[in-house]
Amino acid sequence: MAYVTVVELQRYGGIDSDIHNALLADLIDRAQTRIEQYCGFAFEASADTSRTFDSAEYPDGDVWGYTMYFDTWCASITSITNGDSTSITSSSYVTQPRNDTPIYAVKLKASSGYVWEADSNDDTEDAITVTGRWAWSTEAPADIKHATLRLALWYYRQRDNSTDLDRPLLAEGVTLLPSQLPRDVVEILDHYQWRGG
Repeated sequence: MAYVTVVELQRYGGIDSDIHNALLADLIDRAQTRIEQYCGFAFEASADTSRTFDSAEYPDGDVWGYTMYFDTWCASITSITNGDSTSITSSSYVTQPRNDTPIYAVKLKASSGYVWEADSNDDTEDAITVTGRWAWSTEAPADIKHATLRLALWYYRQRDNSTDLDRPLLAEGVTLLPSQLPRDVVEILDHYQWRGG
């Protein structure tokens, strides 16, 4: 799902014509992909997907005691299936952080009687399945929507720029290196960059 619409990009960029709508939609996709690559995760998920995790203890697996750490953010958890095919209900674990999102880990309650299990072949790799919305949120935050608009418009305006912006420029004896992304976009994205394992 796109973080922003073509209509929002038209309004943001003062683009009055619909003649470039297909291009604008493509540039929104490119901007969103670049943002996700830079940060290391998606900001919005509209449907459940499943991810698997190793039941072995860290550093070989994703578990540290009762806690299982994710490799990306999770906006909401629908189900957890342990390696022994047991369904672990939400009353048997707490999320990390508690009572907030995005979630980066789940911790089994000591009172649940569960531990993280290997599968029926005693394999720990990909033994645990977590189904949920794997993203920062179910809707991208406002500043990420802004960054998407800004970057998509930046891409759009590059097509009309006759200056070659991907090479260093020499101005008054000083070499100016081109920016990979607009500075204001980078400042927004640096706040979110994934620093997990």
